[in-house]
Amino acid sequence: MKTYDRAKYIAAQLAWDSGRFGRRWDRVRVLAAERGYIAPPLGGPDDDTNDSPVSQRAIIYAALEDRPAETEAIVKASTSWYDVVGAIISMRLRISLETADRDEADAQEKRSRDARDPHSRSGQGQGVCRTTARPVAIGDVLATSDVGSRQGSRDDGETSAQ
Repeated sequence: MKTYDRAKYIAAQLAWDSGRFGRRWDRVRVLAAERGYIAPPLGGPDDDTNDSPVSQRAIIYAALEDRPAETEAIVKASTSWYDVVGAIISMRLRISLETADRDEADAQEKRSRDARDPHSRSGQGQGVCRTTARPVAIGDVLATSDVGSRQGSRDDGETSAQ
């Protein structure tokens, strides 16, 4: 376990207390102190993950919002905020790759299912006629004289209400 002199400890406590961290950080603060890193992560209360460069605080806060249990486990296993940020980035990359793999597997399953089912709605199956609608011009509508009108013509040339 690391030891700190009184001045560094008090400075770290003041940084936490004045940094507007909020209740979400309480457990993380304790876990970090137990692991020997007593100062808060670098960054301000208004930092965002879209900032350039992104701060430690913004990355950790976003992870706390999205995956609090996993983030706390990372803090508990790390020895610095630098390690925490690296582990969070690795976790997000892993999740992103797993999601992409799952999406690809789902798409492959759908393509396979569509190939077996000739009545598939996607039009990918065998025997399914694929047609596209032709744009309709106003002239086409007017050229169809009796279709859809309230009056129709009789054989004798007179028009009457139907």
